[in-house]
Amino acid sequence: MGMTGTIHQTLAVLTVSFNEMNLGIGDGWISPALAYFNSSASHIRVGGNQITWIASLDNIGRILGAVLSAMLIDTIGRKFMISTCAVIFFLIWLAIMFSSSVMVIYTVRTLYGVAKGMNDCTNSVYVGENTSPVFRGVYGTIGSICYYGAIVGEYIIATYLSYQTYTAINAAVGVLTVVSIIWLKEPVQFLMLKGKYEQAEKNFLWLKGVDNLDKVKLELQNIKENVLLEKSKKSSLNQLVTSSANYKSFLIVVTTYLLVGAMGFGPIHSYAATSLFPKTEHISSNEFTILFGLLQFIVAILAAFFVSSFNRRLIIITCSILIALTHSCTALLYYVNANVTPLPYFPWLIFGSISLFAGIYSLMYPAIYLIRAELFPLSIKAVGVCASLIANSAMSFVTTKLYLLINKAWGIHVNFIAFAAVCVLCAIFVHLTLPETRNKSLIEIQDHLENKKKPYEYNEVPL
Repeated sequence: MGMTGTIHQTLAVLTVSFNEMNLGIGDGWISPALAYFNSSASHIRVGGNQITWIASLDNIGRILGAVLSAMLIDTIGRKFMISTCAVIFFLIWLAIMFSSSVMVIYTVRTLYGVAKGMNDCTNSVYVGENTSPVFRGVYGTIGSICYYGAIVGEYIIATYLSYQTYTAINAAVGVLTVVSIIWLKEPVQFLMLKGKYEQAEKNFLWLKGVDNLDKVKLELQNIKENVLLEKSKKSSLNQLVTSSANYKSFLIVVTTYLLVGAMGFGPIHSYAATSLFPKTEHISSNEFTILFGLLQFIVAILAAFFVSSFNRRLIIITCSILIALTHSCTALLYYVNANVTPLPYFPWLIFGSISLFAGIYSLMYPAIYLIRAELFPLSIKAVGVCASLIANSAMSFVTTKLYLLINKAWGIHVNFIAFAAVCVLCAIFVHLTLPETRNKSLIEIQDHLENKKKPYEYNEVPL
């Protein structure tokens, strides 16, 4: 692949990453918004139970969005799904700008979750199908950088600007996202699935940055054969269920996403400004939250190096173990400070421990993102991605909804003990089941899962 192809693929990934930016804005909005709703300045008064619903309803919507994606992604296409998400994000911020009812907040948070689920399903499929294996890891981190960059940006403007002002800024970003849709290119796999071979060839030549079909003819033919094979599997439920590659990829990815959803990222992000970071004389809870988001953003940039230089499997196992240690440290700090003796510099100790978790999670996130893009064959990609997001969202909803209740009943440290236990289980499961996918084509990965003796040799136009 030449330099032109690299530029074209980068442009395609940056375009869909606008939606990742909108996800970061939505996830970054919730923590300062809950702090605002809890204050005397709020124009919307909410109670404790309402706060837990506002914090967790997007996970319910995300399940609905994942189901919609599974039903529609192979029918109306990746481009239309991504475009729909962009429009929803824009409409959400318009509704929030003019809302004065908690029911409207409930509705838009659920709708945000729907767009989030649709985007999570479609974005990973789009990036996996539109990028070359050698660069897929780097491209996967672009969305992560946009996501965490938007989070820290939202923390900053929410701290120093009025609620109405930063909501208007969010709507402006939504407009830019809608405009960016014009650069989207439909992936070759979907076009071939629909029998649009001429358009598939044009898009493939553009993505590769070449003008001669002969240079990519073999690669394009291999993709076509794989699409036709996977398309034939779609017509037979028996073949779908009995395929060893399908079964393995489904079990591995869905279980991994289930465990990652219970690692604590959801409640920690939602309640960062309200119950996690105690304020000091010199720094407020919101300013702690800004530093918290900034660390994640810096690590997300560094993750581009790690995900392209180290095996996905090694990254997930190592990060899971390290997160278990940081959660254990956090639990110990909370327990000692509340039940044994007040600790000096306690706010900074908690900030350091929880921020360390967030940094390690940010390092692991691109690898988690990529395994669902790489492991599922076309025949079950829509269903598999949907199921993995449902599992992840369900666990995130449960942990976020129960977080404050557990705090009140048994103490905040119990939450972190549970999170640590899940991290250990995740490390063990990934070690036992997940194959390595770095620098392998999507077809090679399926050959590995099926234990084929002669794996497909990936042929790509050299630089």
